[in-house]
Amino acid sequence: LADEIRGRGHEPALFSWRGHASVPAEGESRSIPMPGRASNGSPWRRWASALEEFQPDWVSAQFVTFGYHPKGLPWEFAQRLPSAVGGRKTHLMLHEIWSGLRVEKRWKESILGVVQRWMILRMVRRLRPAALHTSIEYYRRLLGQFKVDAKVLPIFGNVPVTEANADAWLR
Repeated sequence: LADEIRGRGHEPALFSWRGHASVPAEGESRSIPMPGRASNGSPWRRWASALEEFQPDWVSAQFVTFGYHPKGLPWEFAQRLPSAVGGRKTHLMLHEIWSGLRVEKRWKESILGVVQRWMILRMVRRLRPAALHTSIEYYRRLLGQFKVDAKVLPIFGNVPVTEANADAWLR
């Protein structure tokens, strides 16, 4: 993806919530810069430093409810993201939405889902992303019930498919 972005005349950078560099992918032609990675302090200080240093035209935030808080309540992330991007064009990818969507759910899951839904919808309304996606049609319809216009962006799997293993894997 980074090579395609470069090929179209733009320079990508990766901003990590936890600040860890990933292992370069096999066949990666160039590394992706991680501005602000070495900064100490909270993720917000690192993000502010990185955004100031890189000055991106777009910010794409990948949101996974339980990825930012062990109990799925990323208060600080949802509260601070809109101000952290500082009015830049923003793409928001909601990989997950709120809990409590199962038919046979426990009451704790239902309550957690109500709080998560409030938090996510509030974040979306404050952020006003220029583009908003989710990977599942069901999530898109649920968001639409709350007047959130999301598009579906299918996500491919992370199972490596090569000529050597594709036939067996596809069977």
